[in-house]
Amino acid sequence: MKILKKLISNIKIKFIVLAILTTIIGITTIVYITKYFSIIPKEYQFSRPDERSNEIKGKIITLKRLNHQYFQDYFKMLSPKVRKPLYFPFPHNFENVKNFLEKELSREAAGKTFLYIIFDNKDINLIGSIEIREKNPNDPGQFSCWLNEKYWGGGRIHEAIKLITKEYFKIKKVKSFNAHVEMWNLRSYYALKKAGFKLVKTYKPEYDKPRYILEYCNPNYQNQKK
Repeated sequence: MKILKKLISNIKIKFIVLAILTTIIGITTIVYITKYFSIIPKEYQFSRPDERSNEIKGKIITLKRLNHQYFQDYFKMLSPKVRKPLYFPFPHNFENVKNFLEKELSREAAGKTFLYIIFDNKDINLIGSIEIREKNPNDPGQFSCWLNEKYWGGGRIHEAIKLITKEYFKIKKVKSFNAHVEMWNLRSYYALKKAGFKLVKTYKPEYDKPRYILEYCNPNYQNQKK
């Protein structure tokens, strides 16, 4: 009887020791994981306005969400040919571009824009940007994109539009979004038409440049409404 009691006592002690060790290991693991993620600089951590993917990989390009580490390359790829149709309202220098991108990050965090940076899969370079903004009467045109001229052709913009629209309509249950293209910019106009945009109308304001207004429709909108 004494031997049995001693055996049971030993088993209890072993169980208690095992439980203590398991708890210590669990706490250590949690502390390690917390420290690991805390060393990632805050400026490299993504905001979470919704469930959008951080990265969307295609066959020839990859879309990645905007991050501070891309600012310098973004600035370098903004050549004069790229800047012409974008009409940035400030002198072209890194500080101004940095301030612009900081505002873009703030707008993204507030859910006011759906923005991705375009990377070429072959040379892994940042080559452009693509964006769908929320409707705003003071900001005509929801869609905008640009691609450095060294990467024009080859279907990069076409694939970027395909990838972002699929992600956008997965998150946003809306019927469509629009794009405004000035009439002189036929290259962009035909690129958008080829990618699936439909011409809605032309617009010729009295004190502004005439432009085409195009629309990209959500193919699953009716099913999403149910």
